[in-house]
Amino acid sequence: MRSEFRTLFEVEILHNYYKSGVSGDFRTEPSTSCLGTLEDHALLFRRTAGGFAVMYETSGEGTTEPLKPLNGEIKLSFILTAENPFLLNYTDLPLQSPSAHIYHLHNMNDNQQDGDLLLTSGTSTAYVSTEDRLELRPRYFRYSADSAGPSSEVEIRDERGRLIHGETVRVMNGKLEFPVDLRRREPGRFSLGIDGTTALEFYASDELAGRGAFGVIEIFVNDDVPPSYRFTAQGGGVTGKRYSVKFDRRRTYWKYLVVLKYRKDAAPEDLSVSYPDPAVTFGREELQTLSDGTKAVPFVSNVPLPMQSEPVKGIQLKKDGGNGIFEIENLPNPSVRLVRPGIPDDRVYSDIYVYV
Repeated sequence: MRSEFRTLFEVEILHNYYKSGVSGDFRTEPSTSCLGTLEDHALLFRRTAGGFAVMYETSGEGTTEPLKPLNGEIKLSFILTAENPFLLNYTDLPLQSPSAHIYHLHNMNDNQQDGDLLLTSGTSTAYVSTEDRLELRPRYFRYSADSAGPSSEVEIRDERGRLIHGETVRVMNGKLEFPVDLRRREPGRFSLGIDGTTALEFYASDELAGRGAFGVIEIFVNDDVPPSYRFTAQGGGVTGKRYSVKFDRRRTYWKYLVVLKYRKDAAPEDLSVSYPDPAVTFGREELQTLSDGTKAVPFVSNVPLPMQSEPVKGIQLKKDGGNGIFEIENLPNPSVRLVRPGIPDDRVYSDIYVYV
């Protein structure tokens, strides 16, 4: 009898910045604990063009039953590392992401949208958002907070809400301070409650701390996984699943800085920038003097425009009137390197320099 390998589940990582929709921005690898779990259950990790897959060996040809049953509770953790240093510039996430945070994505979210089994938390969007972000902590740290009472009831719960530690901690000199020791626990998501109120939700991992990981994808087998997200079936069979992680492209105000380097006689009022969609207009702002002393005429879009790998064609610079007339067709699109928050407004701008 010959066995064969089948897909247990796959994760596709998508980004609409790219024309193909597939993100190639991440390196994905199993965590140290996950490598042991994969081996224990005769599972294989495989990278794919759009993410990764986990394969299982069947118990015989033509069957979907695993050679090693997937019994009990199982957790598989995969580390996401961003390989593009400009990822946040073209992704709709905060530009200044706290260094001691990661994005936590998992299949205990019941977040089906348009037929996709999303691993993200926010139901108001299909994309990774700050709702998926957790503070990253080592598995041992000291927690400290101001407190007015003589003592506090402290609880630590795991990712399924189960109580794993509880104690009464005395307050000394107005400070509540105590150690959080999870070194005997597998890395994962935890919550810290003080007097019945959640004070901290965090992901505890010594492996991720200081590594610069972008996030972690966790795939569970337990009773809290929504039925539609489960790949194990009664009777021992498997129904392979495809999970999705989606990133949205950033939208910025495009700011063309027309630098009058060669046509110093050109008057700003004779210049205009047009976009293929007439609903998008570019307003001319006051003349700017750059650091090298040259003059630049700024043109800013009236609405934020999506960044994309395939450039928008047909953006045009015109000079009418005055000394001569010229046109420049197909102005460059923004570079992912030149994205900045506005001061004092809260807009995000893409600066594009055009020399004439």
